[in-house]
Amino acid sequence: MSKAPPDPRNEVAAAHVAPHLHVPRLITSRDVAGEGVLDEIADVVNRLIGSMWLFVGISTGIVVWLFAGNIVGFDRTPGRCC
Repeated sequence: MSKAPPDPRNEVAAAHVAPHLHVPRLITSRDVAGEGVLDEIADVVNRLIGSMWLFVGISTGIVVWLFAGNIVGFDRTPGRCC
């Protein structure tokens, strides 16, 4: 059986009476609204953006693009005529 959350008004009143006894609670969006599909996508994007592997992959892609463009001919380096 789950415990019902305390009434915020009672909690505030108790904190005003005895502030040294107040223990703050961490309330996240998961507690209030639950997890949705967009929340899951946001979590994946946040993990990916800070990833070292994403940086390595993008850097490698840029280098490959610079070399392969001249070899295959789909992207000419500026300054090279015809």
